[in-house]
Amino acid sequence: MTAEQPPEEGRTYYEILGLQSSSQNIPLKDLKAAYHRALLASHPDKSQGTTGDSSGLDLIREAWDVLSDDNKRKEYDLKLISNSLVWALV
Repeated sequence: MTAEQPPEEGRTYYEILGLQSSSQNIPLKDLKAAYHRALLASHPDKSQGTTGDSSGLDLIREAWDVLSDDNKRKEYDLKLISNSLVWALV
């Protein structure tokens, strides 16, 4: 999946990291803290009740990869805005 493609299940990368979708101006240090919280919450050795499915961890890593890179994040945010405008017109 690239920055052009939204994550599956209709969730944004911000939501995958436990942030509100409107958090697009969040500082990198807060983004990193959210990334670590999401990893801990989804890690099969650290949290109870998880099935050990690595797809959740893959989505978290993918979200971090896009949101931690300024260029990828700007491209992703523009795509989110574009998609929300399209849905507003439908």
